[in-house]
Amino acid sequence: MYVKIINALQIWQLFSTQPWLRWLKLMVRPEVKFFNLPKLIFTHLNQLEYMTVLYGNIEELPSYAFSESTTLREVKLSSNGIFRISTHCFYNMSNLILLELDENNIEELRKDMFMKLPKLYKLILSKNNISVIQDGTFSHLTQLEELHLDNNNLKRLNRMTFMELGHLKMLLLANNKIGKIDDFTFEQLWDVVVSFLIFV
Repeated sequence: MYVKIINALQIWQLFSTQPWLRWLKLMVRPEVKFFNLPKLIFTHLNQLEYMTVLYGNIEELPSYAFSESTTLREVKLSSNGIFRISTHCFYNMSNLILLELDENNIEELRKDMFMKLPKLYKLILSKNNISVIQDGTFSHLTQLEELHLDNNNLKRLNRMTFMELGHLKMLLLANNKIGKIDDFTFEQLWDVVVSFLIFV
Protein backbone atom coordinates (compact mmCIF):
# COMPACT_ATOMS: atom_id res chain seq x y z
CA MET A 1 0.00 0.00 0.00
CA TYR A 2 1.45 3.33 -1.06
CA VAL A 3 0.67 6.48 0.92
CA LYS A 4 2.94 9.00 -0.78
CA ILE A 5 4.43 8.85 -4.25
CA ILE A 6 6.96 11.48 -5.27
CA ASN A 7 7.86 9.87 -8.55
CA ALA A 8 5.69 6.98 -9.71
CA LEU A 9 8.57 5.70 -11.82
CA GLN A 10 10.57 5.09 -8.65
CA ILE A 11 7.89 2.73 -7.40
CA TRP A 12 8.24 0.42 -10.38
CA GLN A 13 12.03 0.51 -10.18
CA LEU A 14 11.74 -0.99 -6.71
CA PHE A 15 10.62 -4.21 -8.38
CA SER A 16 13.78 -4.52 -10.48
CA THR A 17 15.20 -7.02 -7.99
CA GLN A 18 12.08 -9.22 -8.08
CA PRO A 19 11.81 -10.58 -11.62
CA TRP A 20 10.32 -13.84 -10.29
CA LEU A 21 7.21 -12.11 -8.90
CA ARG A 22 3.99 -13.74 -10.15
CA TRP A 23 1.30 -11.99 -8.03
CA LEU A 24 1.06 -8.23 -7.49
CA LYS A 25 -1.68 -6.26 -5.72
CA LEU A 26 -1.40 -2.50 -5.17
CA MET A 27 -3.84 -0.45 -3.10
CA VAL A 28 -3.29 3.28 -3.41
CA ARG A 29 -4.32 5.66 -0.64
CA PRO A 30 -6.79 8.52 -1.44
CA GLU A 31 -4.22 11.27 -0.86
CA VAL A 32 -2.21 10.05 -3.85
CA LYS A 33 -3.48 12.28 -6.67
CA PHE A 34 -2.23 10.30 -9.64
CA PHE A 35 -0.81 6.84 -10.09
CA ASN A 36 0.96 5.94 -13.31
CA LEU A 37 1.25 2.56 -15.06
CA PRO A 38 4.31 2.84 -17.31
CA LYS A 39 5.41 0.14 -19.72
CA LEU A 40 8.56 -0.10 -17.63
CA ILE A 41 6.72 -2.34 -15.19
CA PHE A 42 7.03 -5.33 -17.50
CA THR A 43 10.73 -4.75 -18.05
CA HIS A 44 11.27 -5.78 -14.46
CA LEU A 45 8.27 -8.03 -13.83
CA ASN A 46 8.57 -10.31 -16.81
CA GLN A 47 7.10 -13.31 -14.95
CA LEU A 48 4.03 -11.52 -13.63
CA GLU A 49 0.78 -13.47 -14.06
CA TYR A 50 -1.75 -11.78 -11.77
CA MET A 51 -1.98 -8.01 -11.30
CA THR A 52 -4.45 -5.91 -9.30
CA VAL A 53 -4.46 -2.13 -8.82
CA LEU A 54 -7.16 -0.50 -6.66
CA TYR A 55 -7.99 3.17 -6.01
CA GLY A 56 -5.15 4.42 -8.22
CA ASN A 57 -6.86 7.49 -9.73
CA ILE A 58 -5.19 6.51 -12.98
CA GLU A 59 -7.58 8.43 -15.31
CA GLU A 60 -5.95 7.27 -18.56
CA LEU A 61 -4.34 3.98 -19.52
CA PRO A 62 -1.59 4.79 -22.05
CA SER A 63 -1.17 3.14 -25.43
CA TYR A 64 0.53 -0.28 -25.29
CA ALA A 65 0.70 -0.09 -21.47
CA PHE A 66 0.21 -3.84 -21.11
CA SER A 67 1.08 -4.99 -24.59
CA GLU A 68 4.60 -6.10 -23.70
CA SER A 69 3.33 -8.80 -21.36
CA THR A 70 2.89 -12.35 -22.61
CA THR A 71 2.71 -13.78 -19.08
CA LEU A 72 -0.21 -11.88 -17.55
CA ARG A 73 -3.29 -14.05 -17.09
CA GLU A 74 -5.44 -11.74 -14.96
CA VAL A 75 -5.54 -7.92 -14.85
CA LYS A 76 -7.85 -6.26 -12.35
CA LEU A 77 -8.16 -2.46 -12.55
CA SER A 78 -11.43 -1.84 -10.73
CA SER A 79 -12.15 1.45 -8.97
CA ASN A 80 -9.30 3.51 -10.40
CA GLY A 81 -11.22 6.42 -11.92
CA ILE A 82 -10.15 5.37 -15.42
CA PHE A 83 -11.70 7.69 -17.98
CA ARG A 84 -9.87 6.74 -21.16
CA ILE A 85 -8.24 3.60 -22.51
CA SER A 86 -5.74 4.58 -25.20
CA THR A 87 -5.13 2.74 -28.46
CA HIS A 88 -3.89 -0.85 -28.13
CA CYS A 89 -3.46 -0.61 -24.37
CA PHE A 90 -4.04 -4.38 -24.04
CA TYR A 91 -2.77 -5.32 -27.48
CA ASN A 92 -1.39 -8.83 -28.09
CA MET A 93 -1.61 -10.22 -24.55
CA SER A 94 -1.50 -13.83 -25.59
CA ASN A 95 -2.27 -15.40 -22.18
CA LEU A 96 -4.78 -12.95 -20.71
CA ILE A 97 -7.96 -14.73 -19.58
CA LEU A 98 -9.56 -12.16 -17.24
CA LEU A 99 -9.81 -8.38 -17.54
CA GLU A 100 -11.69 -6.35 -14.92
CA LEU A 101 -12.36 -2.66 -15.60
CA ASP A 102 -15.49 -2.18 -13.52
CA GLU A 103 -16.33 0.81 -11.30
CA ASN A 104 -14.43 3.35 -13.39
CA ASN A 105 -15.50 6.33 -15.53
CA ILE A 106 -15.13 4.85 -19.02
CA GLU A 107 -17.57 6.46 -21.47
CA GLU A 108 -16.70 4.88 -24.83
CA LEU A 109 -15.49 1.50 -26.06
CA ARG A 110 -13.51 1.64 -29.30
CA LYS A 111 -12.68 -1.16 -31.71
CA ASP A 112 -8.92 -0.78 -31.08
CA MET A 113 -9.18 -1.57 -27.36
CA PHE A 114 -9.38 -5.36 -27.27
CA MET A 115 -7.31 -6.72 -30.13
CA LYS A 116 -5.21 -9.90 -30.19
CA LEU A 117 -6.46 -11.32 -26.90
CA PRO A 118 -6.94 -14.91 -28.07
CA LYS A 119 -7.60 -16.45 -24.63
CA LEU A 120 -9.71 -13.77 -22.97
CA TYR A 121 -12.84 -15.44 -21.62
CA LYS A 122 -14.14 -12.88 -19.08
CA LEU A 123 -14.43 -9.10 -19.56
CA ILE A 124 -16.00 -6.99 -16.81
CA LEU A 125 -17.04 -3.42 -17.65
CA SER A 126 -19.84 -2.97 -15.12
CA LYS A 127 -20.52 0.32 -13.31
CA ASN A 128 -18.91 2.72 -15.76
CA ASN A 129 -20.48 5.50 -17.84
CA ILE A 130 -20.36 3.65 -21.16
CA SER A 131 -22.78 5.11 -23.68
CA VAL A 132 -21.00 4.23 -26.93
CA ILE A 133 -19.72 0.89 -28.20
CA GLN A 134 -18.14 1.19 -31.62
CA ASP A 135 -19.07 -1.46 -34.17
CA GLY A 136 -16.69 -4.40 -33.96
CA THR A 137 -15.32 -3.55 -30.51
CA PHE A 138 -15.64 -7.17 -29.32
CA SER A 139 -15.23 -8.90 -32.68
CA HIS A 140 -11.65 -10.01 -31.94
CA LEU A 141 -12.64 -11.71 -28.67
CA THR A 142 -13.65 -14.98 -30.24
CA GLN A 143 -13.15 -17.01 -27.03
CA LEU A 144 -15.04 -14.64 -24.74
CA GLU A 145 -17.56 -16.43 -22.52
CA GLU A 146 -18.62 -13.69 -20.08
CA LEU A 147 -19.31 -10.03 -20.89
CA HIS A 148 -20.49 -7.69 -18.13
CA LEU A 149 -21.95 -4.40 -19.35
CA ASP A 150 -24.51 -3.82 -16.61
CA ASN A 151 -24.93 -0.48 -14.83
CA ASN A 152 -23.83 1.77 -17.69
CA ASN A 153 -25.51 4.34 -19.95
CA LEU A 154 -26.06 2.25 -23.08
CA LYS A 155 -28.98 3.51 -25.15
CA ARG A 156 -28.88 1.39 -28.30
CA LEU A 157 -27.60 -1.99 -29.46
CA ASN A 158 -27.16 -3.05 -33.09
CA ARG A 159 -26.20 -6.20 -34.98
CA MET A 160 -22.51 -5.21 -34.92
CA THR A 161 -22.33 -4.80 -31.14
CA PHE A 162 -21.85 -8.49 -30.34
CA MET A 163 -20.45 -9.64 -33.68
CA GLU A 164 -18.22 -12.76 -33.60
CA LEU A 165 -19.08 -13.63 -29.99
CA GLY A 166 -20.21 -17.13 -30.79
CA HIS A 167 -18.75 -18.60 -27.59
CA LEU A 168 -20.42 -16.11 -25.26
CA LYS A 169 -22.38 -17.80 -22.46
CA MET A 170 -23.14 -14.91 -20.10
CA LEU A 171 -24.19 -11.40 -21.12
CA LEU A 172 -25.15 -8.85 -18.46
CA LEU A 173 -26.97 -5.70 -19.61
CA ALA A 174 -29.12 -4.76 -16.61
CA ASN A 175 -29.51 -1.16 -15.47
CA ASN A 176 -28.74 0.63 -18.71
CA LYS A 177 -30.87 3.13 -20.64
CA ILE A 178 -31.42 0.99 -23.71
CA GLY A 179 -34.31 2.30 -25.79
CA LYS A 180 -33.67 0.47 -29.04
CA ILE A 181 -32.36 -2.95 -30.00
CA ASP A 182 -31.93 -3.41 -33.75
CA ASP A 183 -32.96 -6.59 -35.56
CA PHE A 184 -30.44 -9.44 -35.41
CA THR A 185 -28.51 -7.84 -32.51
CA PHE A 186 -28.21 -11.21 -30.76
CA GLU A 187 -28.05 -13.29 -33.93
CA GLN A 188 -24.56 -14.70 -33.32
CA LEU A 189 -24.99 -15.38 -29.59
CA TRP A 190 -25.79 -19.05 -30.01
CA ASP A 191 -24.54 -20.27 -26.63
CA VAL A 192 -25.75 -17.52 -24.26
CA VAL A 193 -27.57 -19.17 -21.36
CA VAL A 194 -27.65 -16.26 -18.90
CA SER A 195 -28.68 -12.81 -20.07
CA PHE A 196 -30.09 -10.06 -17.89
CA LEU A 197 -31.95 -7.48 -19.95
CA ILE A 198 -33.54 -5.35 -17.28
CA PHE A 199 -33.51 -1.76 -18.49
CA VAL A 200 -34.17 1.41 -16.51
